[in-house]
Amino acid sequence: MSAPSKFLGAETPEDREQIIRLPESIDWDSHIIATYFIKQPTRDPWRLIGGIALEQSTGTWIRVPAETWEVREKYAAKVVGAYEIPNLFQLPIPEETRTFIVQIAYPVENIPTDISGLLTAVVGNISMAASWNQAVKLIDLWLPKVWVEDFKGPKFGIEGVREILKVPKRPVINSMIKPCSGITPDVHAKLFYEAAAGGVDIIKDDELLSVQKYCDPLERVTRCREMIDKAESEKGEKTLYTVNITTRLDKLMDLAEKAIEHGANALMLNSAAGFEALRMLAEDPSIKVPLLFHPAVWGTYSSHPYQGMAYWVTAKLARLCGCDLQLFPSYYGKFPGWTREVNVAIFSTLRTKFYHIKRSFPGAGGGIHAGMVELAIKDWGLDQQIPAGAGVHGHPMGPRAGAMSIRQAIDAAMQGIPLDEYAKDHKELKAALEAWGYVRTPEDAAKIFDLKA
Repeated sequence: MSAPSKFLGAETPEDREQIIRLPESIDWDSHIIATYFIKQPTRDPWRLIGGIALEQSTGTWIRVPAETWEVREKYAAKVVGAYEIPNLFQLPIPEETRTFIVQIAYPVENIPTDISGLLTAVVGNISMAASWNQAVKLIDLWLPKVWVEDFKGPKFGIEGVREILKVPKRPVINSMIKPCSGITPDVHAKLFYEAAAGGVDIIKDDELLSVQKYCDPLERVTRCREMIDKAESEKGEKTLYTVNITTRLDKLMDLAEKAIEHGANALMLNSAAGFEALRMLAEDPSIKVPLLFHPAVWGTYSSHPYQGMAYWVTAKLARLCGCDLQLFPSYYGKFPGWTREVNVAIFSTLRTKFYHIKRSFPGAGGGIHAGMVELAIKDWGLDQQIPAGAGVHGHPMGPRAGAMSIRQAIDAAMQGIPLDEYAKDHKELKAALEAWGYVRTPEDAAKIFDLKA
């Protein structure tokens, strides 16, 4: 049995009545409600759970004189739900580790309307109180309207991006230039043109390509702007280029504005830059183009089963801060450990109603090719990006054919025609299926992933 929690918790009846509350006893409109998964070997869960609430609001490991009853009543976080799974709040008390779902209400007065303040409050110190056999993980956030009102959210969202592209219904294709890095602006632009001419709607830089000297972002924009116009004159369709402007925070806004001056019609930011960097771009009136937020570092605080915060929480915060386009791994792609259940949660988080905040355009990617399109549409419907990098640029017939194969797969799926049947009259789709297979079901995807492993 581990030592008891060193957090000062619900020590006395008076402590407990101040910190442990009925949900009806607080004003939900003036509190942020954080939901946690907690796993601890403990005989005193109320002390532990109450200690977490105090650690993240007014308390520390001892009661200090200035933490008066009045201070606690107004500013201390309150436990409004604690549910053991399975229900063991009864004898005999087990010796082994116990698991809980806990809801803690934080007064909005404690938390500035910025993401750094929010995360410090709801996952701050307690994020360091977990290990491989003990958990304190944030699994959901309920944000009251009064707190969210300060955020503007996406400028465009799903509907706005569709309006720019003149694509009212079908899924849009988002292709990332491959190779990820190591190419000049000229090579980059040639690959861009082939993908755009083949029917890709959005073309993004890889997250690894940002402000390298050998492929300057402003040079990329200038050359790709020419390719956008050339491809549009040929295919009669718009193309967005999300140029990656991730850089030092003090240079970010200047680079964003220069990229737009050079012809950028969309921008991309890596999540490593932070939520507030995204918000700065999204809320600045000079940035009048859609923003793509790439989740490259989210795994550092979401993938651990017992620490950090759930992926759908990070997705919600990105939507709140203004991303129009959001990518994340697909359970049938190349990233191990991803499940369909996580994808369902993220898609719902980005597309369902959220006060005045517009919907973000979701895209589940990572190893996606034409043979997976039918499954993607069955799973996620039409309001999605279909991200494909190597599935376009690694196509046996070249990137233009790779783009065409995905458009053909979308057409087939929307008409209810099996891909292998549609491929009989569409050589680009046929070549993709022959190269990478036809993923009809989640079970098919699992088999392909096992082969990769």
